[in-house]
Order: sequence, then C-alpha cells, then structure tokens
Amino acid sequence: MDLTSCQPPSRQGKEPSVMALGFFDGVHIGHQRVIQTAKQIATEKRLKLSVMSFFPHPKEVLEGKTVSYLTPANVKESIFGSMGVDTLYLVKFDLALAKMSQAEFIRNYVVAAGAEHVVAGFDFTYGYRGSGNMQTIAQDGEGCFEVTEIPKAELFGQKISSTLIRESLLQGNVQLVTACLGKYYETAGRISEVRTVGQRGQVIVQVVTMPYFTLPASGLYEVLAEIGGAVSHGIARRKEGSDVIELKLKPVRDIVCHSPVSLKWVKPVSEFIFRRTLRMKKLEKGRPGGYSGDGFASDYNADADFPGDRVR
Repeated sequence: MDLTSCQPPSRQGKEPSVMALGFFDGVHIGHQRVIQTAKQIATEKRLKLSVMSFFPHPKEVLEGKTVSYLTPANVKESIFGSMGVDTLYLVKFDLALAKMSQAEFIRNYVVAAGAEHVVAGFDFTYGYRGSGNMQTIAQDGEGCFEVTEIPKAELFGQKISSTLIRESLLQGNVQLVTACLGKYYETAGRISEVRTVGQRGQVIVQVVTMPYFTLPASGLYEVLAEIGGAVSHGIARRKEGSDVIELKLKPVRDIVCHSPVSLKWVKPVSEFIFRRTLRMKKLEKGRPGGYSGDGFASDYNADADFPGDRVR
C-alpha cells in the first residue's frame, strides 16, 4: 500500500481511484462498510482503491484538547492495508485546513487526489465548521466524481460510532466495544519489567502503553497477549490514570524487557470473584499460593497474585 502524507496532494501522476473518505478512528463496523463498499465499486470499475483520512483529531487543533485514539495513524495504516487499500492519503488537520471552505477542500484534496467515485458515511462533514456534508459533496465536486452514501450502522438501537466506543472503554464495557468493532479491541505497548514468581514460574509483566491509545477503565480484564509471535491468555490490571498495564501470564518463554506487546481486551473480570477463586483454590490445595481448576482460571496455576495484592 502506498502511504501519501498530503498537504494538499498534487493531481499530477495520481491514478484514478474510488475513494473512501472519513476519519475512521477505530475502523469499526460502520467504517468497514464504507471501505468494503468502495472496494466493491473499485473492483467493478477496475480502479484503484484509496482512503483519505485525517490526523490529528480536530479537537486537538481547534480546542487544544488531548485526544486518546482508538487506532493511531500507524495502526490505521496497517488495517487499511489488510483490507486491500492501494493508496492511503493521510491529511494533516491544521488551522489552515479548518478554515478552508467546503468547495476548496473538495477541489484541493479529493479532486486533486484523482477520486472518480467517493464513498462516505451518512454523517461525514467537511470544510469550514463542517459546512459541507453528503448532500453538498456532489455539487462541490462539480461533476468530477460520483458519490455513494453509506447509511447509519446501529447496534442495540445505538449508532455505532468512535464516540460510543470510547465511552464504552471508559466504562470498562469492552464486550460492547468488541461488538462495535467486529473483533477484540487491541492496544500496543512495550514491556518495561518482567518478573517470574512462584514455584510454577508465573510471569508478571509491566507493559507501558504506546501513545494515543484509549485504555479501558481501571480494573481487571481477561486479555490475549501477543509477545514475540506467541499468544497467551492473561489477566491485565489497569490502574486509574496510568498507561502502565500489569499483566499476569502463565509461564511464557523468552519474554524480555522492551519487547513489543499487543493486548486484545476480551472481557472484564470481577476482582471479588477473582480473589475469591484464588482463596478457595488455595484452601483446597492446603498451601499458600497456587490454584487450578476448570475454565479460565485453570490457565494460570498461579503461585502469586498481583504484586502488593496477595490474598490473605
């Protein structure tokens, strides 16, 4: 996939394409429908498939707010590539772009990039103060491209949106997030500390989350951790206000500091039930530390709890 950071792009040398247009933070089910529709049209018309996205978020530029993203720019690039996108136009959102009229934006960016057909969601807006929308885009394009509007995607009567996903994460509702994305929510980080504890060699890992990701609310979660190409079930603890994730894994080989880690957030785990399970298993074994059993708990055979939180 060709990545073009454009401000603005030049039409010279640009291949005609079907363009999916939007911010696409999270690349949720609604976004996927936009890109999949664009891909279908591109196949039918024998054109390239392009995506035009934006960074940073307008709130950072216009309101000075710090925005946590669902998919930082490099992650979106990887997802788009896996979806068959040929060219990604990553537009820098700055004050000059924010002040641009709707017609100027379409002419200087969309038409200039060689779009012959534009696909976007029903609520896409552009231009100064979002004055342009899906009802004006064809007129602003002055006949240079066709337009396809994708209707609202809903789940349980709610519009699937990046805002809904962020709010759900901040409430710890990662299962609703999974439903909106069509897959587990995923964050990236690097290992800052590794410790092996207990007779069974359980691994306690500290993971520093990479910038821009939105993390779930504080608490315990079941996760899938990918380290060095190997995937392991684990329990992750996130503390309020911290970008450091405390990760408990069953014995895993070759974990070293500074290794990259991908965490897929599966579901919340009740701390009360988690502690009670540990207590009961220890009593059954008649020794401090260690438990085994059926289901999720049996994956751990833990000899210790989270550091500083031993069950007494």
